[in-house]
Amino acid sequence: MGDSPTMVNLSKIFRPRRNKFDEISEDDQLCAFLATFPTKLQYTKPEFYFILWVFWSQQEGSQNNPSSSDPSQWVIHDKIKSSFYKFELTLYDFDGIIQFWAPVNTGDRRFLTTSDQPFAINYLNTGLDKFRLSSLKYRYSIDVNKLDVEDDPMIITGAPASAFLNQLPELVLDLKAHHGCPLVRSAMECDLLAYIVLPICDPSQNCCVGVVECFMKRCDCSLVIFNQLNQALEKVGLRTFDVRECLPHKSIQGLKHAKKDIEEALKIVYESHNLGLAQVWVPYEDEKHVGFSSQTNRTFALKLTGLNNGCFDWSYNNYHNACNMLALRIGDGLAGKTLQNHEPHFCRDISKLSNTDLLVSFTANTKCSCFGICLRSIDTSDFYYVFEFLWPRNRNYVILIESLVLTLKMCLPNFKLASGPQLGDELRIIDVENSTRSKLGHFKIFKGNKLSRIPLECMPNEAKFKTTVIELPRKEIEQQFGTTMKKAAKSLKVSLSTLKRKCKVLGIYEWPGPKFVKRKVNDSRKDQREMNEEDTGAIVDPLAIKGDVNFDESSLSIKVEYADDIIKLHLPLILVTFIALDKEIGNKLKLNRGSFKLKYLDEDGDWILLGSEQDMKYCIRSSKKLDSIAIRLRVLPCVHNKYVA
Repeated sequence: MGDSPTMVNLSKIFRPRRNKFDEISEDDQLCAFLATFPTKLQYTKPEFYFILWVFWSQQEGSQNNPSSSDPSQWVIHDKIKSSFYKFELTLYDFDGIIQFWAPVNTGDRRFLTTSDQPFAINYLNTGLDKFRLSSLKYRYSIDVNKLDVEDDPMIITGAPASAFLNQLPELVLDLKAHHGCPLVRSAMECDLLAYIVLPICDPSQNCCVGVVECFMKRCDCSLVIFNQLNQALEKVGLRTFDVRECLPHKSIQGLKHAKKDIEEALKIVYESHNLGLAQVWVPYEDEKHVGFSSQTNRTFALKLTGLNNGCFDWSYNNYHNACNMLALRIGDGLAGKTLQNHEPHFCRDISKLSNTDLLVSFTANTKCSCFGICLRSIDTSDFYYVFEFLWPRNRNYVILIESLVLTLKMCLPNFKLASGPQLGDELRIIDVENSTRSKLGHFKIFKGNKLSRIPLECMPNEAKFKTTVIELPRKEIEQQFGTTMKKAAKSLKVSLSTLKRKCKVLGIYEWPGPKFVKRKVNDSRKDQREMNEEDTGAIVDPLAIKGDVNFDESSLSIKVEYADDIIKLHLPLILVTFIALDKEIGNKLKLNRGSFKLKYLDEDGDWILLGSEQDMKYCIRSSKKLDSIAIRLRVLPCVHNKYVA
């Protein structure tokens, strides 16, 4: 065989000539460009076609000159300049300008200015010098208390100030919606169509040190430019503020546990249905949000987690990465619409969703469909999760959506629709493509199915008045400690399930039954004995542990949940092994071995994987601590065959 093929830089081959007019030399263009500016510019000349021209100025004695002010500003100035040079154009003919806005203090005022700050362009003769000169005239006010009382017309508000104060990146593809800003009007006069603003964080200072702004003459390359800007910043030790750091893990109890369940379910759904992208959004209210005339909504959607392996199209990966960094306004895009009214939404051609800049930039290069559904978890009560799924447009969407919902139901038994019904009930889905302002188009899946109770808001008025909220104070519950949970429920005149639910809300995850005190006293001795048995390799006889569980002396009761079904098993204690249990469940549910996995409910309320004899022992012990009359197991599917609609 011959030599291995030589690697070729495709960007060098497909990038157009830097000079758009062959009769004008590059040196002449550079001289004309530099002569446009009133101050002397320094620059770095690109060595390759995929590198940008980078310019900056440093006037001696200038108040904005980083070399004559705060040394840390000089360091940031140098890093930004370096990041612009490291910005590589690999796939697109970028015609635009990238510039940096730095914070400065003037007296008791604070502004963003781009004077003496680095900027970068690709072409020297496309009129961007006019926009740069216009940018030098203005300053953005970042004084929170003086945003709407500015008399100086050269001091303005807009996206860079909003990004600096709120620390939220922004992508805008429709400049007309922001024409109130004089710089946006200037950009439109130079045929610029879209812009990106990135608040910059220096990890060493842990604060916003400025804003990178990028205006472009093409919309279809915006996601690529967005991701490449972030990569260039990371190369020099800077980064954009990560909106995922705003996720309310601490304030929403149970969110971490719910996220773990969601990630496991997403993996199964994504792989089994051959999707292009699967991700989940959650609501976020920005408490420090500073409102501007162009953006006053304080509620956003942030991406919780997602999956994409790049097997379909590089555009899916660009969209996936951009969603990690951007906050989605409620009502924008399919996920924003779904989170706004909690109803499922579908769009066969997401290029029709013209109200979201993020999706428009994605669909400029990809033809795909999108489905969004809003769910709630019993672990996080009224906290909402929007599942967003994307796939190539040549799929039977009705069959696919029904299969997606059923798989979610199987993998997430603690979740239900935000509107109340269970997954698998008849469901109305809003068809975005066939909807108008006056009438919503829709279609239904699972027609005729009715698995759950009618939600309270759908009941007749007379039925609502018969429903009362059960008040169960913690003090009354604590008075029942020492008795069994069943007796406590009877004494409190509530059902056992209501008592369990109230205990979970109050953080009582282990019921202090009659054996609670005795068990606590003997816990250390028992643990030591079990450790000794494990160290000596002793095999645990099921008969030897029957005293650990409050069951019948000769058999063990086990409740097994699978999708909509619940079965109950009574196994002799002598047969209570993991292998025997796995086989018995497979026979009862007619499942092949290896096609499912088991989880048990432990004393902390978590579902733990059951996969060995040692796990079986822990399972029985946990059931005893729960003071339960039966072990609770859950059957979940394992991914093998991929579904193709």
